Amino acid sequence: MSDQVPRSNRGEQGEPSTLRGWLSAAIVAAVVAGSVVAGVAALNAQAALDDQPVQRPLLTVDAATLQMVASYQASQRFIGRIEPARETQVAFELSGIVREMRFDEGDRVRSNDVVAILDTDALSIDRARLMAERSALEADLALAEATTLRREALQGRGFESGQSFDEARFSADAVRARIAGGDAQLNRIALDIEKSSLRAPFDGVVSVRSIDEGAVVGAGASVLTLQETTRPQARIGVPVEVAQTLEMGALLSLEDAGNSMEGELVSIAPTLDPATRTVALLIDLPAASGAAMGEIARLEINRRIEQAGAWVPLSALKEAARGLWSLQTVIPAKDAAAREADAFVLSTAVVEVIYVRAGAAFVRGSLKDGSVIVLNGPHRGAIGQRVVPNPVALSDGGADEQ
Repeated sequence: MSDQVPRSNRGEQGEPSTLRGWLSAAIVAAVVAGSVVAGVAALNAQAALDDQPVQRPLLTVDAATLQMVASYQASQRFIGRIEPARETQVAFELSGIVREMRFDEGDRVRSNDVVAILDTDALSIDRARLMAERSALEADLALAEATTLRREALQGRGFESGQSFDEARFSADAVRARIAGGDAQLNRIALDIEKSSLRAPFDGVVSVRSIDEGAVVGAGASVLTLQETTRPQARIGVPVEVAQTLEMGALLSLEDAGNSMEGELVSIAPTLDPATRTVALLIDLPAASGAAMGEIARLEINRRIEQAGAWVPLSALKEAARGLWSLQTVIPAKDAAAREADAFVLSTAVVEVIYVRAGAAFVRGSLKDGSVIVLNGPHRGAIGQRVVPNPVALSDGGADEQ
């Protein structure tokens, strides 16, 4: 029995150990709770700081005041071709064999120069035959005239009847008529021989040679094509409304292969081309311009268009819906506090682009004289955002149209 430990003694030894465990757990819990409280307090403090508005600098924009105008000057360009004032397909009036061609393509010819010759052997033979027939008729005429004189003398002495005298006289007249007919045929042969030499109708250059020596050509068949070079012309189609603003004899500015020149308006076609819906202008060019036939010519016409609007830089425009464009405007802020502080905000205006030139556009739309627009970067600011406008002088793209 002495080996057994009394129950009361075991209880006294275990209680101190349990108390120490509880104390340790309480301390740990207190430390954790303190850490949580401290973290929550820190988060609440950061959230309070985040809720406070951050004072950022206002956006500065380049802005200009618009000036509305009643019209604008439009520069329009039209394209045509340079052609000779006269161009003809030179042809013989007669048929025959080509004996000689005196010019090739690209050769320059003078007016009345012989460019081609037909063989005239057959005509020469006909002329010789007619000359022989004429000699025979001249002999017959001499005999008829001598017979008339003899019968006239005999009639005067009463030895010849009036009938015989009249027969002799009218026989001489008939021979004279036959001689006149033969002379007419000789003249026609002489004319045919002359027309067998084809001559240039004007100064020019041979653009096409259609026939060579030895070829048989029919009457009217083209032998070569001749282009007049002393008076080149530009043929340019323009809309009817543009043609109506031009006057005959006006000097117009053209460009050919990079060379600028002035030409005189000599003709406006009276009919409308159904394919292009334009009328043709014929413009005489200087002979010394060196314009090549068939070269493209560009015509520039400046005209005033009666249309109210304003000029704005292209950098101020932003594409909108349905083919329209938008630009940002600067307007005074609406709230009283902001107005007292002379604050400005961004707004927007929708416009239609009418004409564009040299980095500027002529527009019309919801704009008024004196409107202030943002010159560039319409994507930078949002509508309603407060801004500081930086006044900039607007380019006077349309100042001359006021």
